[in-house]
Amino acid sequence: MTTGFFRGFARNAITAARAFLPLRFDAAALRVTGGQLALCFAVYLLALCLWSLAAAWPVGSFEPWGVTSALASLAVGFLALVLAVRIAGRGERFWSAVFVVMVGNILLMAVTGVVKRVAGLGIWDFRTAVVFGVLSAIILVGVFRVLRVPGPRGAVRAGLAAGSFVAVSAMAEFYLPSAVLFYPQMPESTEPAYARVDVERLYYAQPGLMADAIGALGAEDPDRTDLYAILGAGTSYQGVFLREVTQIRDILKPMQGGAEGRTLILANSNAQPFDNPILGRRNLQEALNAVAERADPDQDATLLYLTSHGGPESFSLGFYDAGLNNLGSDELSAMIDESGLTNLIIVIQACYSGSFVDDLAAPDRMIVTAAAADRTSFGCASENLWTEFGRAYFDMALRDTGDFRLAFDAAKKAIARRETDEGLTPSNPQIAIGAKMDAFLDRFHPGES
Repeated sequence: MTTGFFRGFARNAITAARAFLPLRFDAAALRVTGGQLALCFAVYLLALCLWSLAAAWPVGSFEPWGVTSALASLAVGFLALVLAVRIAGRGERFWSAVFVVMVGNILLMAVTGVVKRVAGLGIWDFRTAVVFGVLSAIILVGVFRVLRVPGPRGAVRAGLAAGSFVAVSAMAEFYLPSAVLFYPQMPESTEPAYARVDVERLYYAQPGLMADAIGALGAEDPDRTDLYAILGAGTSYQGVFLREVTQIRDILKPMQGGAEGRTLILANSNAQPFDNPILGRRNLQEALNAVAERADPDQDATLLYLTSHGGPESFSLGFYDAGLNNLGSDELSAMIDESGLTNLIIVIQACYSGSFVDDLAAPDRMIVTAAAADRTSFGCASENLWTEFGRAYFDMALRDTGDFRLAFDAAKKAIARRETDEGLTPSNPQIAIGAKMDAFLDRFHPGES
């Protein structure tokens, strides 16, 4: 009896699998018993657990709410099949349809798991997601074949039934709260514990910190081209941005001919709040004015680099203890105009930073952004040494080429390759060069006499 049960289960599973393949399929051949449905459901749950483990491997923790989410999705899927069967007028095939859908989902999880393993892709890699989408569509074909009645009208009703199944299932994915079964193991953060800042002391310290920073700026050398730099790091609770500008300062030194007093850092940091002046509106304006007073407009250039999070036409200064609001693209443009700086290279590393281009564009400026106006950038995890764009543009490209335009071309290609490999939505870095600035950069060789 046990042997017969498993043989019957295997026969029905093979028949159900044929519904998803271009093979002859006879829905009437399915003779599903309650025991076989229970076994199929158990296999489905096992496959779901294994697939979820693979998605989160190495696993860090179990999420109980993921069970609730999975059960809710199953309940909606069950109701979607009830509706589909009623539309098709094939009530006698309801349990056969349930069996076929479960077998299809088991195969879907198995195939995407194998694709991940063989191709070395992430479980949510774009290419894995494409395979997942194609197989999901094939499951719909299976539902159609189970519920179809011979004849044109039967095909139309089965098509409507399969479509309703998709629509209701999709609504569940969009509108029901979702949670994963397992969370991946996260690397231990190297960030120090969040430390509150004495705001009164912080603001009283700013005049002295700015005086020291501006006082350290050297006068331009009339016998050679100079490259000045203002490097700004936002988001005080994440060290990646301060680490990034500190490393960029070192990368720029050879381009500055080893001259001291060419770089000024503004940084928001809970961990090191008094090491640099904060990146705020007043300090940034003073820094722009100070560099404009020193740089020779005929032969010197200035790099303004800002790195943090961002939104459309908004750059996050992100120092909550200090009460700083985000910096708008129109505000930044007005500040630069007020300073009178020319030959300005503006590089902004933030999500949606391409939205700054229109406000900042000018004949004597070059603007580079880490992302398009409607795209995000990547690599802002607290423990990182660099953001993805910062590494590609400064550490890999500018360090090698010493040319801001060539560095953009190289960085954009490197970023595109990495985003493709990791299945990320392209950030699409942007560049805009004014005519005067383009001509200036043709003859600009920083650090040379």
